[in-house]
Amino acid sequence: MVRLDLETLLVINGIVVVLSGLTFVINTAMRRSDVPGRIWSVSFIGGMLAALCYGIWAVNPDAEWILIIGNAAYGLVTGAIWSGARVFNGRNHSRPRARGSGSARSCCSPWWRSSAVWLASSACAGVCVAT
Repeated sequence: MVRLDLETLLVINGIVVVLSGLTFVINTAMRRSDVPGRIWSVSFIGGMLAALCYGIWAVNPDAEWILIIGNAAYGLVTGAIWSGARVFNGRNHSRPRARGSGSARSCCSPWWRSSAVWLASSACAGVCVAT
């Protein structure tokens, strides 16, 4: 029976993610440049960054700071996939509605602020999970 270690699995995972991401990003850049494709390209780039960070962590477990970057990138992936799906399905991407407190609603009113909220919340999640 073949046993695979963590480093091998993460390297193979990283290769698959990078090849898939590069294929999608190049396809979006060359053939069609629509808004959902660009948002999903950001998601694939974040996925490639997360896979790279987790691969570095598997090789060097003492580099805990790399988990912060990887977890933040993974949070960005989730937000970008969600936003791309909303745009693809015809939802207005310029003014998302937040169903939270008043501060969250005021923070997320324009689209660019919601991107900043993704990054900030992803960074906070990465710090919390890594510590």
